[in-house]
Amino acid sequence: MIKTSVEAELFESVSFKKDIDSDWTQYGPSDIIGFGLEYGKFSSIHFLNGSKGNTPDITFAKQLISGVYNLFTYTNGARRFFILQKDTTIYQLYDELVSTTGEIEQGANYQNYLYFISVPCDKLNNKYKQIGYDERSIADFVQETNNCISGGSSVSYFKKQKMAMTPVIFAGGLPISGQESQITANLLLRFTIPRVDKQASLNIGLNYSRTTYMTADSKSLNPSYQYYTRQQVISIPLTIQYNFMLTRIQPYLYLGFSGAYVTKDALASGFWVTPNDKGFGAYPLAGLGIEARVVSGLFIRADWRYESILQYPAIGLSYHF
Repeated sequence: MIKTSVEAELFESVSFKKDIDSDWTQYGPSDIIGFGLEYGKFSSIHFLNGSKGNTPDITFAKQLISGVYNLFTYTNGARRFFILQKDTTIYQLYDELVSTTGEIEQGANYQNYLYFISVPCDKLNNKYKQIGYDERSIADFVQETNNCISGGSSVSYFKKQKMAMTPVIFAGGLPISGQESQITANLLLRFTIPRVDKQASLNIGLNYSRTTYMTADSKSLNPSYQYYTRQQVISIPLTIQYNFMLTRIQPYLYLGFSGAYVTKDALASGFWVTPNDKGFGAYPLAGLGIEARVVSGLFIRADWRYESILQYPAIGLSYHF
């Protein structure tokens, strides 16, 4: 088994285990020659790091193109690099490095190397000057150069970042005391880009909640008087969620807003009771909770949210399709 991670972490190390009950073993680029995932093949590459004074370096790098010239990419901190390999010759490509004050600390070299490899191809003459410093642009140029030199034998492994969509349903509730209670049910579509951050997601869906709560004392009455109010919310929430862990136990936090139809019914009568109310509105939304996986896809969840009012926690089951 291979432990999937944010792509930036895979350039430094990768973890394997033999089966679900084994411990993870971590490997660096000095330990193994490479590994593969659904979204890429990573190879261990030794090279002279020109961005650090041509010092010997080693990294895992993701392959983008194979052919006369193989093209790889990796990141170090916030900076992206490319590696061109022809037989045993390796070139490191980088963009200019600009300081926070706007000064150029290191000039770019990638266009020089793109020009160098494309010299045999007249149709690519001066095209290197228009190449932007990004995966798609450089991968397309190197593949076009390879095909020109070799007659079309270049292979591209470049894949755009894919957004994953996971439907999630949840139903739960919580009796407090007396008539006080909480009922919640929702269907959400959770969108993530695993290569960027598997723990963050954008959620949109449909939510229903019913909260029955005791109103505060009315101090203007003698004796003071309380009564129950039932609030129902039918909403379309849009939230950003962050799961602090992606293990069997998953605490999370979410923030956003919703468009909602809200009804408030006083479960009492008399001149001191707030009149019933209903209507559409936009509301800020915040919540936190925790999920515990029972079996694949099925979770026990406790969720506590603010939407129009601070609702009681809801405990129930969720299923991730």
